[in-house]
Amino acid sequence: MKQYSKTKILLELTVLIIVSISVSLLATCFKFKNDLKTVQAGAGHNIIGFAWSENIGWISFNCENTVSCAISDYGVNVDLAGNVSGYAWSENIGWISFEPADIVGCPAGICQPSLAGGVFSGWARALNHGGGWDGWISLNCVNSGVCATSDYKVFLNGINFEGWAWGGDVVGWVSFSCSNNAPPCVLSNYKVYFRNNAPVITDGGCTMADVCDLGANPQAQFIWTYSDTDGDLQKDYRVEIYDDLALTIPTVGGDSGKTLSNSVVFTVPPGVLEYGEEYWYKVRVWDTNDAESNILAPLYFGGLKGISHQYPTVEFSFNPAAGIERFQEVTFDPENPVLSQVYDGLPIAAYEWDFDYDVTDPLEPSLDASTNPASPIASHIFMEVKTYEVNLKITDSAGYSCMNIQSLGVGGVDLPKWNEVKP
Repeated sequence: MKQYSKTKILLELTVLIIVSISVSLLATCFKFKNDLKTVQAGAGHNIIGFAWSENIGWISFNCENTVSCAISDYGVNVDLAGNVSGYAWSENIGWISFEPADIVGCPAGICQPSLAGGVFSGWARALNHGGGWDGWISLNCVNSGVCATSDYKVFLNGINFEGWAWGGDVVGWVSFSCSNNAPPCVLSNYKVYFRNNAPVITDGGCTMADVCDLGANPQAQFIWTYSDTDGDLQKDYRVEIYDDLALTIPTVGGDSGKTLSNSVVFTVPPGVLEYGEEYWYKVRVWDTNDAESNILAPLYFGGLKGISHQYPTVEFSFNPAAGIERFQEVTFDPENPVLSQVYDGLPIAAYEWDFDYDVTDPLEPSLDASTNPASPIASHIFMEVKTYEVNLKITDSAGYSCMNIQSLGVGGVDLPKWNEVKP
């Protein structure tokens, strides 16, 4: 911990007045230069908030703090590589630079300020230095090798900066968060922190399985796209499903709650969606710094609206199940050992068999046999040695149909091939 004695930070009006007077005296002693540099850091600075110096008062890290960007668009920025650049502003000593061009010839260590592993290193410098004052502000005790006696540094806690910097006799201790105070944040809730831009999501549509694969509890997938200008990843999502456009009350089981996941695909749990119904839903997400996105709503899912009931379940077995030879009769049973089914109290209208189904051209009609519900078992004799694809299609009385395709191998010896030739 720091061993230097320092004034406890009391953020009252009387303290600010005293600070102003003391800075005036410092200006007399050190004769600050008057040729202030014109600075502009652009619109992309991502650090915002105030730090507090026991000697010079408030230090602003972004023009948004004082609604002065139209006059001077300043700020401090940390890029994705951790390089720090830009300018902070003090009413009492002027510009404080983090720019590489200004951080040359620092007292010790690596000059360029950077953020690595959540800890600041390097230096900043007041541009109005002179008259015996060098303007250097150390962001980490490692710079000067004094950590054994004064273990100070500026570090990141979530999106908030905490800890202390040291600016010598003129600037003194610089606190980056009121949490440094004892008791913390009682007189002023100041801090320096990363601007956490909210993530943005857009609708990516919705999908569901083939109607023959939906089963008794149909499911769907709701998809969105995610972007974040800060580079933060998605941390949580919340999806709410409604059966009315007014989004009054989520359906039973239709509110995921705030769920820890970086997935941009939400699979609706079984039992939430019903055949014949239409739904509206909304989506929101949070990034790794807990910034909440825009809300996508109302989004529409009508994939089940035109489907009144579950599609048929198609099963069949064949006998013999193996060792089939050419010219051997094979029987096919759609009720044993697993029963094919239709739903909603409807009867089966037709069993349609294709014993040499072309999987590459499923639209090609090739009906080999049709059995009625009263006697659904079919039989067939295979004439060639090869693997056949056998297809059963079941249709209910509402016209809903599904298929089941199984491979069947036929063995044996092929007849000799012959060609007719003229004598």
